[in-house]
Amino acid sequence: GSDWFEAGHWLDAAGQPGAPAAGDTVIVGAGASILLTNETPALAAFTMHGGTLTFSNWFTRLQAQTVTVSGGTLTLPPPFLDNAMSNRVHVVCTSFALAAGGVIDASGKGYASASGPERGRTGGTNRAGGGGHGGRGGQGAHHEAYGGGEYDSLREPVAPGSGGATGAGGDSGGAGGGAVRIEAASQVTVDGVIMVDGEDAPA
Repeated sequence: GSDWFEAGHWLDAAGQPGAPAAGDTVIVGAGASILLTNETPALAAFTMHGGTLTFSNWFTRLQAQTVTVSGGTLTLPPPFLDNAMSNRVHVVCTSFALAAGGVIDASGKGYASASGPERGRTGGTNRAGGGGHGGRGGQGAHHEAYGGGEYDSLREPVAPGSGGATGAGGDSGGAGGGAVRIEAASQVTVDGVIMVDGEDAPA
C-alpha cells in the first residue's frame, strides 16, 4: 500500500496488520511505495533496504532513534506552486546512516517554474532567467532575463529553491531543488547519494 498510517499496509512480527507505533522497529523492503503525510511516532529504529518513502507536507517527519537507509529512496512529491503546500524530507533521530545503496532525491522538487521567492525573470521572447536560492540564478539567453536573487543560506540552506521563469513565448523554466533536513543528536554517516539540484529548463 501507500499511506504510512493505514494499518492494513503493515505486518507486525507475528504477521498481524497494524501501523507502526512508538517504540517499534520498522523495516522497509524492496518494492515498497510509502507516502508519509505527517510525523511518525517515535520509533526505536527505521531500516530501509529498498522501495520509496515520499515525504508530503512541510511538517512531516520521520522520527526514530536509529535510521539506516541501505537501499531505496527518500523523496518528495512533484514541485509545488506559490499557493500550494510545500514539502521537505525531514528526519529526526539519534544516529543516521545513508549507505552506498541509499538515495535521498529532492532534485527538481522545490518550487515549480515561475514560483518561489526569487523565481527567474522573463525577458524577450523565450528568454527566461534561472531561479535563485543560495546564489543568484543564471541569466537568460543574450542576457535578456535576470536570474532570481539570493535568499536563505548557501552553507546551511533550509528553504526549497525557486523555479526558473516562464518565457514570454510560454516555455517553462526548470523547477527548483527541494529541501532536506537531517537532525541527528549523535552521528550522521553518508556513503549514499543526496541530490537537491534544480532542474534545467526543458529543451
